[in-house]
Amino acid sequence: MKRNRVKIAALIQTLQNIDFMKNKIALISLFLTTLLAGCERNEEKQVKYLATGSVSEYSITYRATGSNLVTETVEAQSQTDKWSYSFVANQGEILYLSGFYKDVNSGLKLMVLVDGKVYKQSSSLGDTISYLIVSGVVPY
Repeated sequence: MKRNRVKIAALIQTLQNIDFMKNKIALISLFLTTLLAGCERNEEKQVKYLATGSVSEYSITYRATGSNLVTETVEAQSQTDKWSYSFVANQGEILYLSGFYKDVNSGLKLMVLVDGKVYKQSSSLGDTISYLIVSGVVPY
């Protein structure tokens, strides 16, 4: 009877070791899958900054290719006039576009498009005190 207990205890220990090895293999598989999924390619995206909706002069500041901030003064004649700047950016890259106007009878709409789709936008009408700012990162 004592021998049977020893054999049963040895059998239980063996089964526990097998379960431990299965769990270890499952954990290693999960880790490798997570690691490989995290190594996704950093794709380039087409980015376009767009400003419209103003009937008078306004100022635009944007982050251009190479991380430089560029400021331009734009002279608009009608609300349908558009200013734009396009470039190619990597996923995770910082995007920044800001603008302001001084004519209380004017307005401004700023948009950031990524691969032709509106990513972020902001607009105001008659607010000559506040800056419009649209910022973010190129989405993954």
